[in-house]
Amino acid sequence: MEQLLNNLLRWADREKHKIVVFFFLLLLLVGLCIFRDYGLRWDEESQWKNNGLVTYNYVFGGERDAFFKSNEKYHGQFFEVLLVAIEKILHLSELRNIYFMRHFVTFFVFFISAIYFYKLALSHFKNWKYALLACSMFLLSPRIFADSFYNTKDLPFLSIFVVALYYLTRFLERPSSYACAIRSSLTMALAIDTRLTGLILPALPVFYFIFSVFVALHNRSLKSVFGKQFLVFTITLLVFVKAFWPVLWHQPFHHFQMALAEMSKYHLDCDMVYLGSHISSLHLPWHYIPVWIAVTTPPLYLVLFVVGAEAVFSKFFKRPLHFLTAHQTELTFLFLFFAPILAIILLQSVIYDAWRHVFFLNVLIVLIATSGIQFLVENYKKYQILLFCALFLSSGTTTFSMIRLHPFENVYFNFLAGENLSAVQKRFELDYWGLSSRSALEYVVANDHSDTIKFFLPPTFRFLICRFCRPQKPNAS
Repeated sequence: MEQLLNNLLRWADREKHKIVVFFFLLLLLVGLCIFRDYGLRWDEESQWKNNGLVTYNYVFGGERDAFFKSNEKYHGQFFEVLLVAIEKILHLSELRNIYFMRHFVTFFVFFISAIYFYKLALSHFKNWKYALLACSMFLLSPRIFADSFYNTKDLPFLSIFVVALYYLTRFLERPSSYACAIRSSLTMALAIDTRLTGLILPALPVFYFIFSVFVALHNRSLKSVFGKQFLVFTITLLVFVKAFWPVLWHQPFHHFQMALAEMSKYHLDCDMVYLGSHISSLHLPWHYIPVWIAVTTPPLYLVLFVVGAEAVFSKFFKRPLHFLTAHQTELTFLFLFFAPILAIILLQSVIYDAWRHVFFLNVLIVLIATSGIQFLVENYKKYQILLFCALFLSSGTTTFSMIRLHPFENVYFNFLAGENLSAVQKRFELDYWGLSSRSALEYVVANDHSDTIKFFLPPTFRFLICRFCRPQKPNAS
């Protein structure tokens, strides 16, 4: 068995470029085949019209009143404006085609982020097999994969976050490079202008700049401080943030302060099912996010994450200063994972709809879990076959679950949530965005042969049956 595995790995090394290209072509092909399968979120029309269209009309038509009256003006508009711009360029007018376009573009941006995720992992692990394994785990995250087609709020942020994280690590590795500084500031700005949560990213260059000053003063030399590059990074970041966030074009300090206030305490009172009880989004228990991550992430990822995090913390506590100098990327991953969770707990931020607002944490979970794999391979070589079998079994079962649930991968739960969905639905929310409405309506229209089919939906969703569902009946009403 071991000899067979070694032969397989040697063959893979010879054909690595073909394997990587085939991997991403297969991902793109899968996306092209299934992007039409997913339904609509409850608020997708509102997001399109009240955010994207209103902002587009302000930017390109000067319509100020509707824009500044919109309750979406403090929500990231970069991606929504991009979607509307594509809609206008393609001259789309039929609702069905508009929504399919939105779903495909959302997936395509996620596809680009998967390529950057591979580059990020390759840069960090210096091994294409670890990088491809990490990318496979990144994609075999059922809820993330499903949302990559219809979630134009959180998944574009996750996608841009990956790109920004890649350029951030490049900047930290080459702090003397002005090009790295500008690329990092641009992608960070796009992340911030998609979700204000992206403000966590600039905190890292600031920290490492202060740390470099401390080290330089300790060594009585300022030659190692990347002052000019950091100044360029800071200035261009501010310019890019303002340029790609239209609400900041007028009274930027006021509107930025208002956006921060809204993010820190969003006043939306939602009644949610959590651990078998009804809770309010205004009064979340501290463990809300950790529990949701635990019950909706493939179990092996969680185990490997704990192993990876423990390995990194061990190295840090043994030689803290050396670790800060030589292992900045690993520390970056840990900070970006734990800081948002702690901020949500301490600030008592309003979170709802499971953990979709922090789906970008999955990026860090997978990277740290891959560090756990690397640690186990390097320190417990005689158990490599067992680890390989565990990874193969986990990938297989997760893939099977995604195929079985499709197009409802968004209701994936692992065994920690309950033995089956019947048990889980008593403890957690399932389809909180109403994505199954499409399939339900299609089923009714296809199987009810009455001359007139009566149903009730809120006014904003009556277009579902006539615009987005496949089977149609002229007398459905």
